[in-house]
Amino acid sequence: MKFIDNTSLIKEQLKDQIKKALVELGGTAENKAKRLVAVDTGLLRANIVFDINEKEKFARVGVLAETAFDKDGNKTTIKKPLNYVIDQEYGNSRQSGKPFIRPAKEEVQGKAVEIVAKHLKKVGK
Repeated sequence: MKFIDNTSLIKEQLKDQIKKALVELGGTAENKAKRLVAVDTGLLRANIVFDINEKEKFARVGVLAETAFDKDGNKTTIKKPLNYVIDQEYGNSRQSGKPFIRPAKEEVQGKAVEIVAKHLKKVGK
């Protein structure tokens, strides 16, 4: 009987599947936030994005502040950051909040174990 060491292969598969899980989690949260956000011009919705940190193993969703995309997807630099994001999420003295980031995060947190498990089951196959 011959022993074959597949440790490096399994490590690569783990890394790959964890990245895929993070992308799925981030994309799910981004899509949910975009469905929930109140829309006037579409600037806020167009600038909800996600990114992942592979080293620290997390995905995050947020709103771009200085570089923005218009409704047609063209990149533009805005002089004034999207200051109304906080007002949209939490409200202010003139309006109640219409949360879109927090509910998206909560939905993804509820699915995280399932999504990660789905991807990890692919390791070694």
